[in-house]
Amino acid sequence: RAQRLYASEACANQGFIIDTNVIGLQFHLEMDLAGIALLSEQCSRELVPGRWIQPAAELTGADGAVLQRGHRLLFGLLDYLSFAAG
Repeated sequence: RAQRLYASEACANQGFIIDTNVIGLQFHLEMDLAGIALLSEQCSRELVPGRWIQPAAELTGADGAVLQRGHRLLFGLLDYLSFAAG
């Protein structure tokens, strides 16, 4: 049975865990500034005004601290999975 880890107003199931070794995420902790720039360039036609869609300028202007927090969370999740599997 899945247990919800993260939720938001936009998506009730942003992240979940099953048992101790399966984690699903509905967001991208691995992104860096180069990846965000490439994504916003390659998918610009999908960045249309909408309640849950961030404008390209907001995406590419991401604060390095925000990305670092995401990376810390990602590595924490990977460490957890590594220890749970061992």
